[in-house]
Amino acid sequence: MTSPMIYCAGPYATPEDRWQLDELETTLRSRGFKTYLPFRDGLDSLYQDLSFPDERIRADLARSLFSINVFRLLEKCEAVIFSMNGRVPDAGGIVVSAVAAVSGIPVVIYKQDYRSTFHGHDNAMITGLSRTFSTTTSLKGVAGAVKREISLCKGSRIRQLPTVLEETISLGRMLDEMLDGFAPPSSADATALLKKVQAVFNNFTEQQSMRVGTVESRGLVYCSGPLFCPGEVEVMDEIARSLESSGWKTYLPHRDGVESFVMKNTDNYMANLFQPLVRFFHRLTFAVDLYYLLKCGCLVFNMNGRVPDEGGVAEIGMAFAAGKPVFLYRESTAGTGMDFIDPMIAAIGVQARPVASIEQIPGQLMRIDPARYRADDLTEKDLPLLPPHMQRLVRLGRKANQIMNRLAFIKPQSLFSVKAPASTGAATGAGKDR
Repeated sequence: MTSPMIYCAGPYATPEDRWQLDELETTLRSRGFKTYLPFRDGLDSLYQDLSFPDERIRADLARSLFSINVFRLLEKCEAVIFSMNGRVPDAGGIVVSAVAAVSGIPVVIYKQDYRSTFHGHDNAMITGLSRTFSTTTSLKGVAGAVKREISLCKGSRIRQLPTVLEETISLGRMLDEMLDGFAPPSSADATALLKKVQAVFNNFTEQQSMRVGTVESRGLVYCSGPLFCPGEVEVMDEIARSLESSGWKTYLPHRDGVESFVMKNTDNYMANLFQPLVRFFHRLTFAVDLYYLLKCGCLVFNMNGRVPDEGGVAEIGMAFAAGKPVFLYRESTAGTGMDFIDPMIAAIGVQARPVASIEQIPGQLMRIDPARYRADDLTEKDLPLLPPHMQRLVRLGRKANQIMNRLAFIKPQSLFSVKAPASTGAATGAGKDR
């Protein structure tokens, strides 16, 4: 019997980060597991080590890096251990965990860190990627938790993958063969390795019939992004108004989701007195947002900020794994020192680079290849395409949404409301089941 391979995800930018992942990896190997570390076994170190005067080469390498990681995740690994330690959760690790969760690969979240958001609770859109909505806080308990999740999630893996994910796996397989499986790429001659990767990528793209179509019907757009201050909320409202004025329907979590009922009350020290209730609302939040993510035709992710919003990163990872087109938006960061985009995020976007103005977003959404994506509603007849625990969450989200529609008249005004949006969720159709 072969030993299960575990994908070790988490930050690796500093020696401290890599030490933590090495510690996890050593613990797992001591219990008989094999491990995959992207910065050791993948192309991640190559992306960090090289400077890219040609932006196209950087984009190609980002997609190559993403593809080989996704291939090894879905074809080689039995589970993900995600280290959430650090100032903010690692964006690449969130993407990997989100793709795994929607694809039926169990996710174990490890956190031995003193900082949490939301009054002692981590972001629900991340903890919801684990079947148990919880984190493992003991290094000694990691191996046992991984073994338990592999056993309980046996048979949950999804086999009918969307075309865009199959394409990603195909490119990853070609790169895996070029790298001779798990032989770590040598950093001694990074330029030569980059040329080999570029040759594989070019060969792959030549084999693909990448078409750009025109979307004829405007459906529901999931608007994802940060919601931690009035300015961020107003930008999300502005994105929704721009789309609605162009004929799209929109879903805004802070306007149409559970967040619209609880955002005003979670920023209160009294919330600590009702921990079970807070955990319940976190589960509802994840369930309703997942429900709408799978109903939508596409997702727009607002990347503005010093770091991308971690809840939004989880949403784009789940959307990609579900076959939904993802569009990235970020204003120009020239001269700010914040121009770096995590390759695990950059490779998910439909467009080569994020659009830099809100006015450009509606036009971008009209140009996708419908054959590559699942733009239809996945919450009804296509629900069996999801792993069992995700199916249960979608059903919970549907029921919660129906109840919220009935209680819309008592919805409190958002704590962060700056000015009233041009239309409401009910007017756009986002808050009603059809």
